[in-house]
Amino acid sequence: MAIGSRARPAPRAGAQTTIVEVARSAGVTAATVSNVLRSRGKVADATRRRVLAAADALGYRPNLTARALVEGRPPTIAMIVSSIANPFYPEFALAVEQAVRRQGYFLLVCNTNDDPAQERAYVDAVAGSLAHGILVMNADFVQIDALVGLHNKGVPIVLCMWERPEEPPALPSVAIDFYQAGVTVVIALAAIYAQEVMKFDTLQTMMLIFVVNITAALGAFLFGYVQDRLGHRRTLALTLLGWLAMTWIAAGTTSVAMFWVAANLAGICMGSSQSAGRAMAGALAPEKRRAEFFGLWILATQIAAVIGPLTYGAVMIATGNDHRTSILVTGTFFLACLLLIAPINMQRGRRVAETAAAAAAEPTT
Repeated sequence: MAIGSRARPAPRAGAQTTIVEVARSAGVTAATVSNVLRSRGKVADATRRRVLAAADALGYRPNLTARALVEGRPPTIAMIVSSIANPFYPEFALAVEQAVRRQGYFLLVCNTNDDPAQERAYVDAVAGSLAHGILVMNADFVQIDALVGLHNKGVPIVLCMWERPEEPPALPSVAIDFYQAGVTVVIALAAIYAQEVMKFDTLQTMMLIFVVNITAALGAFLFGYVQDRLGHRRTLALTLLGWLAMTWIAAGTTSVAMFWVAANLAGICMGSSQSAGRAMAGALAPEKRRAEFFGLWILATQIAAVIGPLTYGAVMIATGNDHRTSILVTGTFFLACLLLIAPINMQRGRRVAETAAAAAAEPTT
């Protein structure tokens, strides 16, 4: 052994290396080791390298149980989902896992298999003992009063995809901007069309985007009253006719004033059609499976956000950068949707959804 070197004890057979042993080997305090391993506090680079080398040589692994006892909280966040088979949940779980890891936590995914009793058991089991906080992806199965009771006892609980805006829960909740995909596509195409065809400058294009966002918000708000009178399907059909009119005006006009008319019509239809479509999906979804239905609906909107620009670009390539033809071809999507929703019987679909909800609520023997 070289003079002046520090002897490092070999890991004990069958025993877990402690933070005190790492500190002794590195010649620092246990607090310094903790700061290095958890990336907290200010530690000199040379000291940090020495601590990490000692931890690696001794095979140190954090004791999560001990950490929970010291800090008074478990190092995990629980995410309760109704069915991991839903294609929306794995992608969402990955994003949540990345977020909690950045905060020094681990993610515990609890799959309930659409069983209300199993979901309640998970909530009772993980609250305050196995998890520091709980993210509930589908709160339909659990009584909100039970979640509020746990929250009042100090258990952090967040509801995700809360689908009953008319019944705001007394808990933190997160909603998803379901029509952002459509907003992104329309604004992007409108800006490109305005610059390439109507020869808008940068200031005019920025004003166009600003105004379209405002009219989209107004469309979503005002058409809510229209839906109450006409119903979801008829309102959606009306907005689709507006989309068709917009594409015809934009493709045929050479007037800046008429293009502004088309742009504002697009904004109104953008907000109202997404609002009507989401409401229609909710009306046809069984009560206990709304999260799954909306998960599929989100998947469809994300796919549409890819297909729309790709189709526009493909027509541009095929026609030698003809924007007017491309915007007309875009109108075929709205025409196809009109044909698809025409035979939908909302009353029958709603009865089927209610029957499915009633069957799911009946106790099994």
